[in-house]
Amino acid sequence: MAEPLAQAGFAPRRARPLRRCALAAAGLCVSAVLAWLAIRSVDPHAFVGAFRRTEWWYLLPSGAALVAAVLARWLRWWLLFAPGRRPPLGAVGRAFLIGHLFNNLLPARPGELARAIALRREAGTPVVEALATTAAERVYDVLALVVLFGASAPFAPVGRDARTAAVAAGTIAAAALVVVVVFGRDGARLERVLSRVPRLSAETARRWSASVVHGVVSLRDPRLAVPAVLLTATSWVLLALSGWALLLAFQLHLGFVAGLLVVAAANLALLVPASPGGVGVFEAAAVTVLAGFSVDRSAALSYAVALHGLNLFPYVLVGALALLHHTRAVRERRSP
Repeated sequence: MAEPLAQAGFAPRRARPLRRCALAAAGLCVSAVLAWLAIRSVDPHAFVGAFRRTEWWYLLPSGAALVAAVLARWLRWWLLFAPGRRPPLGAVGRAFLIGHLFNNLLPARPGELARAIALRREAGTPVVEALATTAAERVYDVLALVVLFGASAPFAPVGRDARTAAVAAGTIAAAALVVVVVFGRDGARLERVLSRVPRLSAETARRWSASVVHGVVSLRDPRLAVPAVLLTATSWVLLALSGWALLLAFQLHLGFVAGLLVVAAANLALLVPASPGGVGVFEAAAVTVLAGFSVDRSAALSYAVALHGLNLFPYVLVGALALLHHTRAVRERRSP
């Protein structure tokens, strides 16, 4: 029998309720503040009226582009594992969707840990190795977003704050890449660092360092880095197409660059631990970008809510189905 979700290891063994509650409360406060910034000066009648004038058939191309982007990211995560250590593609996909499910239902974005543990339960992949590949994903994503942001900036109104945020994100991603090159090439250095952590045994330090080296292999192997970069760029272009198509649905003819900037800003904002699904954070980022294009705040908020819904509810539905299939696969794997 499969273990209940509460016992499946999706939460730390030693629960720290006070710390978790504080983190959740901080995330809710961040979301509340940003939600207020997004809805201030919004006319409720104009907000509702924007939905009434929407050409909803644009949801078809927007949704198709979103599905294609998800498939590209699914394949990318699978390719980030070292050859010979890659889990089955189906198990990777289920874990990927489970991670999105947890990010959309719980505060503080626990989806990365959830999908790593799901992959361990179904395919036996070490949790630390899966988390390391997830960290590599974030490096690829942030660097790609900064490049796309810089390429599109001359063609769109970009404020000083947005430029500063992009530079800061790029600097952090570059620093992470340097750390990976220094510690990820040879596990001995990382093992020495981990061995100094209190209450961490030498065996655990050795095992974790080996898993990290395997997990970040794509950042030091061009044969893995090239397809990862191509799939990352492809996924962001597809997400931008999805956002652009929805702009057309709301009769906001701002061009592809506007869709790209909205998607880039919203996804960068979602890196901040906040409320379940990033409610408030997503909308504030989208409204801020559209304000630079002189879009009325009421119309901008209606578009932001629709785009967020398109990027939230399908993940919840498909993620729940993936969790059911995952539970069945774990049960079959453990049955004699």
